[in-house]
Amino acid sequence: NNITAGVITATSYYGDASNLTGITASTASKSIVSDKSTQSSLAEYASHSETSNSAYDISGISTYTNTAVVVGSVLGSNYNYGEDLACSADGKILIVGADEAHVDGASDIGAVYVHERIGIGNSFREVGIVTAGGGVQPFSRFGQKVACSADGRTFVVGAPFDEIGSNPSDSGAAYVFDLDISTDTISQVGILTGSYAGDSSDKFGSCVAMSADGKTIVVGAPDDEIPPSSNSVGVVYVFDRDGDTITEIAQLEQGTGKDSADRFGTSVAISADGKRIYSGAVNDEFSGSFFSAGVVHAFDRVGNNFNFVGIITASYAAGNTGQSGF
Repeated sequence: NNITAGVITATSYYGDASNLTGITASTASKSIVSDKSTQSSLAEYASHSETSNSAYDISGISTYTNTAVVVGSVLGSNYNYGEDLACSADGKILIVGADEAHVDGASDIGAVYVHERIGIGNSFREVGIVTAGGGVQPFSRFGQKVACSADGRTFVVGAPFDEIGSNPSDSGAAYVFDLDISTDTISQVGILTGSYAGDSSDKFGSCVAMSADGKTIVVGAPDDEIPPSSNSVGVVYVFDRDGDTITEIAQLEQGTGKDSADRFGTSVAISADGKRIYSGAVNDEFSGSFFSAGVVHAFDRVGNNFNFVGIITASYAAGNTGQSGF
């Protein structure tokens, strides 16, 4: 199976692999449209042991009911569907990364599947399949990381092995999209790159995070560095969105103990209000620990300034390659 970039009209089937069909596509636009008239309900499961790309409802503290198995309408061998997930605060919008999907015949470009849960029932439908616009390259791994706003109407997709324009291979990129669920239209808002992430293998887009309102976006580039720092110290980039304009407002480095190959920016998280950012430096170390024990760095935002608050370490991650923060 192969995905074609552009306008995608997908027939949505769930839970039964025999019903998967191909897609028809046109390259006239980057909007994605889904055929609502051919929705099929998901199979409902009662097993608590089912764990493969499954949707769960929480009832009580420790009881989980498997309500559905969600699959993409177009999948091929080794697409890595489910590589990363994000969902809206109410759980009704689900974003699924498939970072090794084939697009236009090219390997491992990657794709993202957007699903909506119907009402309060156990049925999901596929809103669309998102591919990157702007000349994404083979092996870009678009969809390796995803994050979305609280309402699910804005989401960001990391493509850490992509390159934009004249940037060298694996410099990385991140893509921002808006979802209009009333018309099933997904529009690409912008392509993000880091001001220092223009070197080969910086891997900007290795992790992404987004505030609840979708107006603050955080992107990690764990093999990047800001001169004169050593190679692969790692950088975290912060972007603000105003309308359709997205502006890089800060580049964060480790608050303490920068060393070569610390890989700060391997993981990132942001509070709902966008005022606190965390980033993991998996090869960092702290006093009394071995090399690569791992550290999480915390920052508070005041205006457009980001103040280093401190580090977080795990009580059992002091050993060699504990990698706290991964």
